[in-house]
Amino acid sequence: MDKMDLRILAQLQADSSRSHAELAGLSVVLTLYYLAHNSLPSMWALYTEYRYSWSHRDVGNSLTLVGVCAALVSGVLVGPFVKRFGERRSVLSGLLFGVLGFAGFALAARGWIILAVIPFIALWGIAAPAMQSLMSRHVDPSSQGKLQGAINSLRAVTGMAGPPLFTQIFAIAIAPKYAVHLPGAPYFLATLLLLSSLLLAVYVTRAHAASPVREPVSSTND
Repeated sequence: MDKMDLRILAQLQADSSRSHAELAGLSVVLTLYYLAHNSLPSMWALYTEYRYSWSHRDVGNSLTLVGVCAALVSGVLVGPFVKRFGERRSVLSGLLFGVLGFAGFALAARGWIILAVIPFIALWGIAAPAMQSLMSRHVDPSSQGKLQGAINSLRAVTGMAGPPLFTQIFAIAIAPKYAVHLPGAPYFLATLLLLSSLLLAVYVTRAHAASPVREPVSSTND
């Protein structure tokens, strides 16, 4: 093996190590994303009924608004947005919208304010498809199914851990025995999780932007 072969081998090993490190980082980003997401189904009715005295009809109408906004983003906006701005910017923009949305939920003193913030949460949905697209570029075609299985596992694990986490935080935050009354605590936690996810994504995808990973190629055994 000559010096040129050695240099090529070293470069391939470096690329592989970088790819695995970025995939691991993106997995953490996605885990924080899914964990924060669980604050919505587990807390929405409890939070709005307690803080704004909403009726069941009010809660239902607000969820309809959430569904409409989310459908518009996923069905109309995601594709053109990612095509226009690229995967990295889409991930970072989506996570930033999520941070703003959850912070708005936590700070909203009136019910109409939380309704006005819902579009930000809907725009948060831009991040996940772009993130999964970035992750898929770090595995070869034969491993795409394993990647999707791993992503589904992350969603399932956070789906089990998230609801008790957020409801217990809420119970503590509104308990009369504590001096601090902070009903928005679950959404402050979701904001913190997403902010951590955003900062990590900035670091991980910066490396990707500086030296992008090559498109996966098919195995010669296929």
